[in-house]
Amino acid sequence: MLESISCQYEDVRTLLLERGEEGRLYDLDEETLGAMVMFLQRFKEATKALEASKTPTLHLTAVWFDRLKRHLQPSSTDNLTFSSLKEKCLRILLEKYEIHLLHKLAMFLHPKLKSLKLLADEHEVGTVHNKVRRLVKGERGKNKTKRKLFGEKLRRRTASTLRSSVA
Repeated sequence: MLESISCQYEDVRTLLLERGEEGRLYDLDEETLGAMVMFLQRFKEATKALEASKTPTLHLTAVWFDRLKRHLQPSSTDNLTFSSLKEKCLRILLEKYEIHLLHKLAMFLHPKLKSLKLLADEHEVGTVHNKVRRLVKGERGKNKTKRKLFGEKLRRRTASTLRSSVA
């Protein structure tokens, strides 16, 4: 919606001037509006990427979390308003969102993200690797059990089939 207002700023300003309602644009100049649109654009991109319904997105959670954290870092070109806005948004982002082990495992399983470069330190990377090892080891144990059970059932069927065909 801000994009459409930004594109039509001059038309809106002219219309408000004709109506004598120019006070509605009191603290809103075109430059500030454009900067706000650019600021919010990153959030729009994150939302679109993470709400996809036909592609996996779990591995993207940490990627977009990192991108948004970097986006919210104060810049030397920011005015006081945007600087405080970024500070507050960053505080909220860090309070409300947490990257769980499941997100990190999804990153590890994605071919482009398997190096886990987005993780803060080697300890986090080691934690993910250890969890993957435990999961794989657990699956191997389950598969051995399944093979034993399957082999036993197969032997019973084969023996009973042989008995019935001999008799």
